[in-house]
Amino acid sequence: MFNMPLTTEDEVTISGKSVTVAGRGGFFNWSCELAVETADVTTFQSEGWKENLPTIKGFTASAESYWGDSEFSQRVGQEVIIALYVDNTASKKRYEGYAVISSDSVETATEDIISETIEFEGTGRLYYRED
Repeated sequence: MFNMPLTTEDEVTISGKSVTVAGRGGFFNWSCELAVETADVTTFQSEGWKENLPTIKGFTASAESYWGDSEFSQRVGQEVIIALYVDNTASKKRYEGYAVISSDSVETATEDIISETIEFEGTGRLYYRED
């Protein structure tokens, strides 16, 4: 998925394995939240102010599409590669990484088309890429 280091700490290794990637979903709306957990390190010397240190980083994402079949509900709990595009130009700017499908929600009203919302829980770093 990544053919060169994206940061100075990254390392590219060859495993001999390959991953076949295919577009799925036809999503029309997505959101992504990057977050960091913090540890409270407040002491008596903090002069009445809370102090925190960042600990663990992570991300969650969700995407909406028109429902077409049960593909995503059958894949809940599986790890997938996600690519969240921020434009549709030749640069293909996007966020991408590995995530587990954590939920699949199908919803409709009598006057609407059936929609589906997929929730993802990141399993590592989320990268911003441009080709």
